[in-house]
Amino acid sequence: MKSKSLCLAVLATLVLGCASKAPESKTDRPMHSGASSTEPQAKAIDLAVGRDHACALIKGGSVQCWGANHLGQLGIGDNSQALKPGLVQGVSDAVEIAAGSAHTCARSTAGQVRCWGPTKKGKPGSSLVPLGAPAVQLDLRSTRARALLGDGRVVEWMLDRPDSVEEIPALQGVTQIAGRCGVFEGEARCHLAGKTAEPIAGFPKTSKLWSNGLTHCARDEAGAIVCTGDAGAKELSKLRGATDVYFRWSSICGLVN
Repeated sequence: MKSKSLCLAVLATLVLGCASKAPESKTDRPMHSGASSTEPQAKAIDLAVGRDHACALIKGGSVQCWGANHLGQLGIGDNSQALKPGLVQGVSDAVEIAAGSAHTCARSTAGQVRCWGPTKKGKPGSSLVPLGAPAVQLDLRSTRARALLGDGRVVEWMLDRPDSVEEIPALQGVTQIAGRCGVFEGEARCHLAGKTAEPIAGFPKTSKLWSNGLTHCARDEAGAIVCTGDAGAKELSKLRGATDVYFRWSSICGLVN
């Protein structure tokens, strides 16, 4: 059976597909000529979606982005909007990408992290994040980013201030991060600022966790996806049979075969 994406709005009902309306207030900005396609010009192996922009990780390690660009969301060297994917500057060996509201970050084969988007002063910028050790996983939210490092530490920084890196002791020793949550030896736990991570009640043993802070999903030992949280049991039941989950803004998406 052909795979399809199912998106359920946390405060609404199930809808098919994931879509984002272009910001009407930015339509008077210049747009790259020949912008007629939102398809990358090479094979994409991963996708990261911000509020008004999207980026694709291309096989081979480059990254292409398109959409709104008034804050430098696309990392292509100017602030012109682009419906046609443009090549991100300074990224050639990425193995992972993740997007916040107006930022995107890429992790290289060596574990370096480069992020682009607006700086604290609101100007477009692109820079390496001084993590102190190679990263093995990225997790971006609206304005903050976290990285799981190869030495087991988890660090966080403000996306408009890459020099604001701070360690998160509550997530020390996790094997995967998902926002304020992580997987500790197969157990999903979450923490609040300044507190230790507590187990998610009733959750199964897992090696894969998804969370937006209010709703949590995990893959149990049998391979089934189990969810709990503010979205409500009726809405979360629509994710039964999903093989993957994707949280973005007010929606939860599931890949169903």
